[in-house]
Amino acid sequence: MRIVLIRHFKVKHKFPHFCDSKNYDIEFLKYENADLIPNCLATSSNHFSICYSSTSKRAKETAKKVFKKKIITTNELSEVPIKAIFSTKLKIPFILWNILNRIAWHFNSKNTPETKNQTKKRAIQFLSKLNKNEDKNILIVSHRFFLLTLQREILRMGFIGKKIFSPKNGKFYTFENKQ
Repeated sequence: MRIVLIRHFKVKHKFPHFCDSKNYDIEFLKYENADLIPNCLATSSNHFSICYSSTSKRAKETAKKVFKKKIITTNELSEVPIKAIFSTKLKIPFILWNILNRIAWHFNSKNTPETKNQTKKRAIQFLSKLNKNEDKNILIVSHRFFLLTLQREILRMGFIGKKIFSPKNGKFYTFENKQ
């Protein structure tokens, strides 16, 4: 069995350098609906037996570009939700918002929409549904933070593959089960 992960294509959206908590949340809503910039790293392939995709627009559009058969969409592959962890009118650097929010997620803060433990549980739940007998070459289209969590669980299942530290948009990452 082989599992191939791909992060959705790059999104046409420029985040501001500074923003308050309300605008931080608004920027992510804009990002959710922005157009894609397809890249040449991933090309259409029919050697996959099945394709699973996040339900987000950017993941579904990426899946359609690289897989020409029926695509199964699921919320289980959605990105780790991001929302400002505190309310302020003070404009702080956008990158600092990202760092603070991901630190809060990492430490299972109740101020995040989903904790690290909940994300891990969602990844395990998705992987437990894969039909290991029929699905030999599985393509999974998802998002940066969720792919990192999914990868950890795939490696724990005994799969072998090059470890991903920062998934590039539109690049295939292959994990094989040697059994």
